[in-house]
Amino acid sequence: MNKIRKRELKVLRTSAYLNSLMTFIWYTAPFMVSLVTFGTYVLIDSKNILDSRKAFVSLTLFNIMRMPMSILPMIVVFIVEAGVSLKRLNSFMNAEEIDPHAVTHEKNGAAITIENGEFSWDENVVLKNINLRIKDNALVAVVGTVGSGKSSLLSAILGEMDKRKGKVNTHVRKI
Repeated sequence: MNKIRKRELKVLRTSAYLNSLMTFIWYTAPFMVSLVTFGTYVLIDSKNILDSRKAFVSLTLFNIMRMPMSILPMIVVFIVEAGVSLKRLNSFMNAEEIDPHAVTHEKNGAAITIENGEFSWDENVVLKNINLRIKDNALVAVVGTVGSGKSSLLSAILGEMDKRKGKVNTHVRKI
């Protein structure tokens, strides 16, 4: 156990160092871009004179570009994370382990369909008369008070609850 903890601490320490380095690079990047740009401008040709007009216009341009350039890496990370999440969700929803009688995977024009569903945990019927149709690319939020059946609904969609009646179909596009 101690060995695992030491390895975990090593990974966390490395992660903290890398995070500190990236933060340092992130905050010094605008200064470095300006320094390298002005230095290159002056060193390329001895006739190039850096006056206040050129410097202030360049600095204004660099400041205008700072926000879009700072958002670009985050957008790339978000797209990659979304792709990984969709692949995991797809493999889970189409897994062989799910009882084929509980959830089918037929293509019917919707990502998730429940028709006249009745679901239970053990002997207690928890969800009755559930009808649900979620189209592809739809954004859906399951909202309700504590104990209203949000987790049970998701468990029914995943095939984890006992299906008493009805039909559950999930069709997630292959990525």
